Amino acid sequence: MFNMIQDGNLQVVRAIGKSGLFLIMEIIKKSSYLIVILLFVLFTDKPEHLAIACIVNTCIATLVNTFPNRKLIGYKYRLQIIDLLPNLVISIIMGVTVYLIGLINLPNIALIFIQVVDGVIVYILLCLITKNKTFYYCLRTAKEYLKKNSQKESVNENNQEIILSIKPEILHKTLSNINKTLNKTINAISS
Repeated sequence: MFNMIQDGNLQVVRAIGKSGLFLIMEIIKKSSYLIVILLFVLFTDKPEHLAIACIVNTCIATLVNTFPNRKLIGYKYRLQIIDLLPNLVISIIMGVTVYLIGLINLPNIALIFIQVVDGVIVYILLCLITKNKTFYYCLRTAKEYLKKNSQKESVNENNQEIILSIKPEILHKTLSNINKTLNKTINAISS
């Protein structure tokens, strides 16, 4: 979820053309990463603490990325969370169902297959039940893409029909003329 917020905010800064602000934000984030990782290396050797350090880094980066957009476009952090909350809730519910299925004692391949199918079904059902705007937007975009590609295929099929309807004699004569012209051009260049 935090990555979606960060990416969206960075796109706004780039789109507005504030490259200097973008650079400052990146310097702040990289410096905080370095400090947190150094503290981890110096004071602990437990992997759990590294996981906590990554969470802290993500939170810092999210705050750094969202701060400028409050002033640039008036999009506050709270509003961003509200916009992403429905997708987050659906993802959490789907994750819980997949996790619970993982507790069943099955061979790994079968378990992974069942988890993937369950995750897709649960996610789609929850999106349909909640009438999730993002889901419907993705569906509309996919339909438009498929419709556009099917139109291209029908044009290609029509072109193939036109080519196939040309009489073989005419095609042979045209190819012979092209061949003669190419030979004359090659001879002219080589002389």
